[in-house]
Amino acid sequence: MKNESFQQFTTELKLLLKNWGYIDQDEMVRDCIAIGCKAKKVRERTVRLNMQGQTSLPKAMEIGVTIDMSQTQMKTLADEDPKVQGN
Repeated sequence: MKNESFQQFTTELKLLLKNWGYIDQDEMVRDCIAIGCKAKKVRERTVRLNMQGQTSLPKAMEIGVTIDMSQTQMKTLADEDPKVQGN
């Protein structure tokens, strides 16, 4: 869904994976965030940390929530003041 928040994405993902019988559901959710999240920055940071062996589901969630909030705030600012650019 184009306008879904990161929280909505991960909640729906967890519900989908709940009955699939994965041994490590957190690992699967983390990996799905890294490859399926709509926010490119979230995917890049999660993949980078994962390749370094430094990520977990809580860390991936922290990255996603932080970036989602930042993008929402930038959009709000841009809507209030057309001079504000999200670059």
